[in-house]
Amino acid sequence: MIENEKEERHRYVMKAKTYRVYIVTLLTVLWMGIIFFFSSQPAVESASLSGGLFQKIQEFVIDIPVMGPIFSGGFTEHLLRKAAHMTEFAILGVLLVLCMREYIPEQWKIFRLPLAFVAGILYACTDEFHQRFVPGRSGELKDVMIDSVGVFMGILLISVILACVKWKKEVY
Repeated sequence: MIENEKEERHRYVMKAKTYRVYIVTLLTVLWMGIIFFFSSQPAVESASLSGGLFQKIQEFVIDIPVMGPIFSGGFTEHLLRKAAHMTEFAILGVLLVLCMREYIPEQWKIFRLPLAFVAGILYACTDEFHQRFVPGRSGELKDVMIDSVGVFMGILLISVILACVKWKKEVY
């Protein structure tokens, strides 16, 4: 009876791991598709979308005495656009680490974070290359650097979260 329960538990764990692999992979590929979609927008559409978002933020903070002057210039809109790029790629960094945890075995775990970082940088390079063919857009090395910082921040964030979860499991 006990052996049967162990077998059943093993089957359940393997099935859950299989679903987790599919889910993490699907989320990563979908997120890459979202980045591709936003990068495919011509400059006019992209500026309109981010300009509309900036205007909503501006309307929200304009009445705050300290924040109002900060959100009144074009430079702030430029910073917001770059922060959005960084955030897109930070999310990609998180998803890439989760993928690497599923595909790279435990004995090779030392390579998970570097591979996730390299994969994120490579995707940033292809994203910028792709933008060279979109009307009004350009592929810039500085944007690859900004995207790479985003990937790094995402990897750092998920690493801290996973370390805390592991520590909590060990302590409690």
